Amino acid sequence: MQADRLSILRVLADKHCLEILTVIANDVNVASHTLQSTIGFSKKQHYSRTQHLIECGLVKRKHGIFSLTSFGKVIYRSKLKIDAAFKEYYTLKAVDSILATKEITERNRKELINNIVIDNGIKMVLLGNQS
Repeated sequence: MQADRLSILRVLADKHCLEILTVIANDVNVASHTLQSTIGFSKKQHYSRTQHLIECGLVKRKHGIFSLTSFGKVIYRSKLKIDAAFKEYYTLKAVDSILATKEITERNRKELINNIVIDNGIKMVLLGNQS
């Protein structure tokens, strides 16, 4: 069953589902009982959240072991990019404010971005080297 975009976004908006997704992504293969005890959910909470992740195609369960699907790996990687953007939020606001003056040369714009933005992926996006 293929989940629609809205279902994926709903799951990612649920902090408990996101917590489960993160544990599975970081531990690669996680036993069901280990996952439940690590996060501290009741059986019902654990089952409900993991079922949502499975239905969306982000996680698979085989013999009680959870792991990310290929789709789940891509989505999780995107989540990490969003996390990086949030860490740079105020830096990005500062870049926008400075660029709004329109008195900055292209060379100075690139230098500014290289000097104040920490994340290389974000630098690449801002410098036009990646989308």
